[in-house]
Amino acid sequence: MLPTPALVAHLHVVPVPAAATASALPRASSQLHRLHPLRSPARRHLAVTAAVSADHGPGMSSSAASVAAAAARSGVAYSLGRVLYLSLTNRTNARSIVDTRGPSFAMPASSGFRPLLPGLEHEPLPEELAAVVDACYENMDIVGMGENDPGVVFGGAGEPLLRLETITATMEAVRASRHGVPFRISTNGLFPASVAAALAAARVGRVTVALATADPRQYEALMQPEAGSGGHAAVCGFVVNLVEAGVEVECTVVKAPGVDVTAARQLAEALGAVEFRAREFFE
Repeated sequence: MLPTPALVAHLHVVPVPAAATASALPRASSQLHRLHPLRSPARRHLAVTAAVSADHGPGMSSSAASVAAAAARSGVAYSLGRVLYLSLTNRTNARSIVDTRGPSFAMPASSGFRPLLPGLEHEPLPEELAAVVDACYENMDIVGMGENDPGVVFGGAGEPLLRLETITATMEAVRASRHGVPFRISTNGLFPASVAAALAAARVGRVTVALATADPRQYEALMQPEAGSGGHAAVCGFVVNLVEAGVEVECTVVKAPGVDVTAARQLAEALGAVEFRAREFFE
């Protein structure tokens, strides 16, 4: 369900100029939040899932993703369960999503997560990222039409869409030999319509957007976006732009003190998201 004109007017959802994002001074972050992929539901109504303290149970056996991540250069890849995550940068244009999870939140040691070394020279190139994906799928047993394919997520300590060209080039390189690999991006959503269009053109399967809250003022306190990024209205506009371009969207919030999860779920549904997730807050 797309947003009604009244809702859009209330939110002041407007496209954010590309220059606003490009000019924002990125801030470094040392960690990231934990995600796992959710398949698109057959039903029209938005599905609601509540995150628990651990996305994957302890004692899980080694997966192809964990083996590939362990073999990669430090900081480039990590795994959560069977899912391979790729880190593109430590830079971000808002508060890092992991920071919103609360002061005691930490990545599980079994993930193999490490921040990239500081400096642009340590940010991985598409060729390196594609090689990690290839190594992962060499040891993965995919059945049928890929029903058990966990896919690949662009995540990391920073904001992956600050390296949009690297994302699209990596996907192109992987698809040269592995056509069916599903890709997902985890983002704060502070990007203009042109980025949504580029993701649709690149055939990104799903984008997870940190909606954070239904309250624009509360969003500023929770996410602390860079000046000129467009704030909550930009995030809502990005979700709408993705949906209208044919990209599936999952919206997330953290159950931090004062966040109205029900209102956020209703907003996500109105914007057109197919999934909604409320993650736990760690005091």
